[in-house]
Amino acid sequence: MSNDISKEYHVFVTSDTDRQLELQFKSDSGVEYIVTFTKDGENTFMVFLESRPGQPAFDSRVMKTVCSILEKFIQENNCAVYYVIEHRDMRQRQRSKAFKFSYEKSKNKDSFIHREKTSFYNGIEYILGVFYLAGDPNGNEFEGLIEI
Repeated sequence: MSNDISKEYHVFVTSDTDRQLELQFKSDSGVEYIVTFTKDGENTFMVFLESRPGQPAFDSRVMKTVCSILEKFIQENNCAVYYVIEHRDMRQRQRSKAFKFSYEKSKNKDSFIHREKTSFYNGIEYILGVFYLAGDPNGNEFEGLIEI
């Protein structure tokens, strides 16, 4: 793999069905990342980001790759993608900051809307977010995906 931090990691498809797309890439530190899009409505998908093994170290190329995957998926499918950052390891705020930072640095930032909100359920903090194409007439509906 290249040590050029400006480049994204190589991504490959591990599963592709009518209802789900799973992509995978591996960082220079050996952590595997799985990005899964699951259809949740006519124009909506939920995205899951999983890493294994163990805790990944900060790697700007990872978020650059994830943002590129999100942008391509939204453009190709003309849809909204939403996510939930949960509390499992108490790092939801760091992940939220990583998403915001990556979105702000994206060269296509003006083409997308990113909204995020913090919510509490049973005393546990969750961060909910949605990405969609700027100018999409379903924008209000898409932002409703992150309401609890």
